[in-house]
Amino acid sequence: MQAAAEGVHQFRIPMPPNQIRPSSRERYTLVYAIETAEGWVMVDAGMESEQGLEALRRQIPEAGLDPRDFSLIVVTHGHNDHFGLAAKARGLTGAPVAIHRADATNPYVLTFDAEAGPPEVDVLLEGGEELVPGSGLWTIWTPGHTPGHTCVHDRGRRLLFSGDHVLPVTTPNVSRYPTDTGNPLQDFIDGHRALAGLDVAMVHPAHEHSFEDLRARVDEIIEHHHERNEEILAAAADGPRSAAGIAARISWNVGTWAEMNADTRNMAIWETNAHLHYLEREGRLIEEQRGPQAITEAFRAAFEGEPLSPIALVGCGRLGRPTLASEQLAQAGYEITAAFDADPRQIGHTIRGLTVESVDGLEEALAASGIAAAIVAVPPRYAQGVADRLAAAGVRTLGDYTGTGEVAAERVRVVHVDAIRAFQ
Repeated sequence: MQAAAEGVHQFRIPMPPNQIRPSSRERYTLVYAIETAEGWVMVDAGMESEQGLEALRRQIPEAGLDPRDFSLIVVTHGHNDHFGLAAKARGLTGAPVAIHRADATNPYVLTFDAEAGPPEVDVLLEGGEELVPGSGLWTIWTPGHTPGHTCVHDRGRRLLFSGDHVLPVTTPNVSRYPTDTGNPLQDFIDGHRALAGLDVAMVHPAHEHSFEDLRARVDEIIEHHHERNEEILAAAADGPRSAAGIAARISWNVGTWAEMNADTRNMAIWETNAHLHYLEREGRLIEEQRGPQAITEAFRAAFEGEPLSPIALVGCGRLGRPTLASEQLAQAGYEITAAFDADPRQIGHTIRGLTVESVDGLEEALAASGIAAAIVAVPPRYAQGVADRLAAAGVRTLGDYTGTGEVAAERVRVVHVDAIRAFQ
């Protein structure tokens, strides 16, 4: 814990290594406490873990505060290292939790860290509101890193709490997922340009360290993305390439393509996709939207043209959801008749007439239906456990979306389905 400014404290909440940055030295989220006349406002909560909760409990009194001094918890965006502890922070402080509407209602943001569970939200932000009347704390909607990313501008102290939107060293990931309809990289750049005109003496981000000269850092980040655009254009100059093919040819600060694990490659592809869409909107590239046809081709290639029905789908997130929604796939002989997910935000949704069920009832549902084929569309770290459950339930053919080549099950034919390439 340290004092970041008069009436502002900074807490360091530990962040365990993850699949994206397993060896990162950066293993904490910076959480802020800001004094107002109506109590203290907490900006972000940190990643859910016993160590994180203990760190929060310890650092609040070290700052001379009582947990009940907090009147509001503002989450800058829906990633687990920011909202993960929000529910427990609410229980500790009694303060309501606020997050932008675009993240609170977007399963593609929140399913990235589904093990943390959905954030429990009391206040939906729109951007442009004063958090506490008379406090001078104003929200600024800055989409790009996530659709609902929000910064907090303390006008009186001339401070900006920038979340992951502006970091002093690294450039945050900006992704475009298969179901996105907007232009997240353009949103991200526009958000930076808007911040550059603010009266800010110090920026307090959610990672790394506080810094001055917001305008200079904004210029650096925008220039980085322009340079990335040129690198992508060069990678695509010798003919049509997929987003995965381009991502494999450009530089990344987390290592080479060959060194990346499956989760990191996915993030690289989604970020490349954001740049490709931006360049297509500028008229500098022609983007082929293959989607349904491509996933059908991927199934035919994986299963050697053999129709396969009925099929159970486990995982209705970024890749599973568009798979389930594909009429063309069903018409080609790959009929999904049961869908399962662990995420409460997905369970109960009806997609193409099929209601997503809880994965808790997987074995019972498969036993009743006689389904002998399944698709595993869950994050790689959960895939083997799901495959084992499917095998025990009688599944004999399994399509694996992870791309790791590591999923196996006794007496089960496992084939890789290249869904990432199909929906990039």
